[in-house]
Amino acid sequence: MRSSRVALAALVALLALVPTLARAQVGTTTDILTGRVLGPDGQPLPDATVEAVSVETEIVRTRTTNDKGRWTIVFPDGGGNYRVTVKYLGMAPVTITMARQGDEDQLVAEVEMSPTATRLQEVVVRGNRGDPRRGQDAGTMERTLNPDQLSRLPIDPSDLATLATLAPGVIGFDATDSTASAFSVLAQGVDQNSITLDGLT
Repeated sequence: MRSSRVALAALVALLALVPTLARAQVGTTTDILTGRVLGPDGQPLPDATVEAVSVETEIVRTRTTNDKGRWTIVFPDGGGNYRVTVKYLGMAPVTITMARQGDEDQLVAEVEMSPTATRLQEVVVRGNRGDPRRGQDAGTMERTLNPDQLSRLPIDPSDLATLATLAPGVIGFDATDSTASAFSVLAQGVDQNSITLDGLT
């Protein structure tokens, strides 16, 4: 009977120690991963993405580097072995392994990245070409230039076709061997133009 009581007391004492042992184990297996990311010129890379995966638990944690290229990831009960991948736009991704040695709790690594061509996601722009004259009435677009302004422009002020291109919606055409310089207003043909000088056509 007495031996049963002693065994029971020993069992209760052992059970009381279990939480303490568990807490001690958690504390000794917490790993701190830290390091620095550098560019090809040896300068720190801010905002680089660092992804760490615990090989044992497959838990993934991600951080970005600060303005000095440094990063820190904490793994409670991580297992001691990690696969770390560093990504940065315009640089080739780098993957390294980090492993705890002995009873150390801080794992340190420095990564130097190299440039590479990066294919960005395709951007498609679509537009419908409507009637460029819609909403525009003849004579509603104008630009007035006085003689002082004309004298300061890097163009020949006597070239009326070039002057017309200073107004919004006007596109100029250079002279060729058989045609003179001309311009188009709101995508109309050049034969639709009417030029007056001092009230005369």
